[in-house]
Amino acid sequence: DAVARRRIEVFQLEPSYHCSLDCPGCVPLAVRRHAPPQHLEAGRLDKILSDLERAGITVGAFDFQGHGEPLLHPDVWGLARLVRSRFPASYLSMTTNAHGVVDPSRLAGSFDE
Repeated sequence: DAVARRRIEVFQLEPSYHCSLDCPGCVPLAVRRHAPPQHLEAGRLDKILSDLERAGITVGAFDFQGHGEPLLHPDVWGLARLVRSRFPASYLSMTTNAHGVVDPSRLAGSFDE
């Protein structure tokens, strides 16, 4: 029905294209090193979220992942807070290579997983 079509189950966000690993199934590290810094800008994310809201689209989950390491984004926690403020009922997760240092106090109120 029309209501079901106005829902995205999982919306994948790629906060950063940068990564410290060189995994065989991913973009080679040598290619990444020559790419300009590519981080998702808060303003761009805010525009996307605003467009989803304006269109009446609900989102079941936002998953921060991609070809880059989300923890290399200089303000990934701010991006999570932005999503949480706009879509408080949505589930937030992050897929990471677990090579970053995370302050546990930053997890409160941001990601669910």
